[in-house]
Amino acid sequence: MNDFFKIADKYLKPVTTGAGVVLGLAVTYAAGSYLSGMSKLYGGFYTFMYVLFWIAFVLLVVCGIYTLFKKYAGSVPQQNAPQQTYA
Repeated sequence: MNDFFKIADKYLKPVTTGAGVVLGLAVTYAAGSYLSGMSKLYGGFYTFMYVLFWIAFVLLVVCGIYTLFKKYAGSVPQQNAPQQTYA
């Protein structure tokens, strides 16, 4: 049974991660569209919330990219070129 979970983790993790990203983008788009529409109708508070929403979204994306780079920065081993000796 333990092998099943190892195989499932190996092959399903990218699928579930991708589905989570797509769902997150869909929710973000829906929230942005709603706030955009409300800011056009009523202005004021909704315009502030719309701008604040996009600032928060950009900050989250930047922090997420930074975290990924920080996490996987040392995971790829560097291959050293063979040194040539001259006689």
